[in-house]
Amino acid sequence: MTRHYRRNLRSAGKRSLVILGTLTLTAALTAGSVHATTTTSNAADPAQATIQKSGQSAAELTAYWTPARLEQAKPTLPTDVEGARKTSSLPASKLPAISSPGTQPAKAPAPTPVPGDNTLNVVQAQRWNTHGVMPARTIGKLFYTNDQGADRFCSASVINANNRNTIWTAGHCVHRENGGGSTGWFTNFLFRPDFDAGSSLGAWGWELASSPQGWTVNGDWAYDIAAIALAPNASGNVQDITGSQGYHFNSGSRTYQAYAFGYPEDSAPTDRPEMDGQRLWYCTGATWQPPSDSRMGFHCDMFHGASGGPVLYDLQLARGWGYIISANSWHFFANDEWRDPYLGDAAVNVYNTVKDQ
Repeated sequence: MTRHYRRNLRSAGKRSLVILGTLTLTAALTAGSVHATTTTSNAADPAQATIQKSGQSAAELTAYWTPARLEQAKPTLPTDVEGARKTSSLPASKLPAISSPGTQPAKAPAPTPVPGDNTLNVVQAQRWNTHGVMPARTIGKLFYTNDQGADRFCSASVINANNRNTIWTAGHCVHRENGGGSTGWFTNFLFRPDFDAGSSLGAWGWELASSPQGWTVNGDWAYDIAAIALAPNASGNVQDITGSQGYHFNSGSRTYQAYAFGYPEDSAPTDRPEMDGQRLWYCTGATWQPPSDSRMGFHCDMFHGASGGPVLYDLQLARGWGYIISANSWHFFANDEWRDPYLGDAAVNVYNTVKDQ
């Protein structure tokens, strides 16, 4: 299998992006920094959460993410070509299932949603055009700088949490994919919810990132999950502004009717130039458990940039939220199949590590 980045074949002019206004970046990021700390626990337990705390002030993030950097950030580009083959059979769960519904925005009226496409088999991704209401309010672009100093972006979603400031994404959006433990963490995390062609509901910096040892130490794609605690900005907590998605962890099931969302900059197996990383796209369909694989399969042609976007079960458009059952993780180059991690003990540990921060 060959996996490479085809966006370089396209015209650079397609990335023309106008950053609308200043996004109040100078005012939006107001929370202070915390001391930088990396914590790794018992490496024998891949489900154990590891953490990286932010040592960056709001002023530092504001200064770093200039309009030019936001425009030039490229989608996350995993380099481990055969990495998706490096997956484990998950051990039996030791922790109970946990679940929570989503929430409506607390600091803004909830408009009546415009119905979207309820077709249950959208394999060729479609644009999601309904912004300003959930679910789009809760989904956004996650900007960061990887451990090689390159500015990248992924997709992420707000998840219901006690701190009202947590987003869910993929492990390879916070830490290098070939392990490394205390090394390999990314930095400069900036979340822009309801992103659409340069506009968004604001910008939130980060306090703490967490991913399981199965990912940060072992580089096992079955553990390609992460959560980030965001810092309140001038508008407050992100969940109060956007609302949140619910979650189902340790459910025991890998078969759902689901929606998947993301900000793809290309597609596979057929290249679609209309995907430019600046707008929200989605697929719908059934998930399944592939043979000899602990993860979930899902048909969708979104590719680079969609990583970390939510896979949602029971998304009801009238309320705008569903239950996070995974996040876009790894995509084959030769067909339209994703392989997304099952959210079991590792997800419970990562979520519990972040939810009160």
